[in-house]
Amino acid sequence: MKKLTILIVIAVMITFAVPVFSADQWEIGLSWTPIPGGDQSTKSKDEGGMDSITGFHFGYIWWHIGYATWDALVMPPFIIAGMTSYQDDQGNWQPGYYRPGFLNLFDVGGRLNIGPFVASAEMGINNIYIYQGDSPVEYSGDFGANLRLGAGLKFDWWGVSVTGTSVFPSFKKMIHVVGGLFSSDNRRWSINEIKGGLIPSILLVLYL
Repeated sequence: MKKLTILIVIAVMITFAVPVFSADQWEIGLSWTPIPGGDQSTKSKDEGGMDSITGFHFGYIWWHIGYATWDALVMPPFIIAGMTSYQDDQGNWQPGYYRPGFLNLFDVGGRLNIGPFVASAEMGINNIYIYQGDSPVEYSGDFGANLRLGAGLKFDWWGVSVTGTSVFPSFKKMIHVVGGLFSSDNRRWSINEIKGGLIPSILLVLYL
């Protein structure tokens, strides 16, 4: 699994390093993601009633259809704490890091642009970066996996899209869930799993 993760990271980095041809295009943007309702009840007063997450988007399009993206979502401390908390081997609950951080999504896939309409489908990996502040953080969480679907409109040098990213703790889990979509016995379970980890976002993009 670690070798697969390393290969995907290398593939994404190579993709971003490919020389730019006439048909290639870069994109940058900002995203807005609502915080799930279940998390809002845990928000502290320090977040000032925060109910959304801002993100930064970088993308590369080649041969009119290839698509690679990196999205960095700015996560408030209470969400990072929830994402890094875990149950140890003795069954004891270990609290996570109450610090701000980034959820990084690295994805590769395809993108179609027909007239003003744009659609994309990608898969990739995700990881968490925790802001260290004055004291170091010893966090070595594993890479997770994600599926991304997007649809939107492109107007010359800018565009707007709606994306849905389903986050999984591992590639093994993601493959198991996706495989369930092709089984009548497991299809409902797979759909619920995808919905349960879904992160919807609105993306404003500038094409360079």
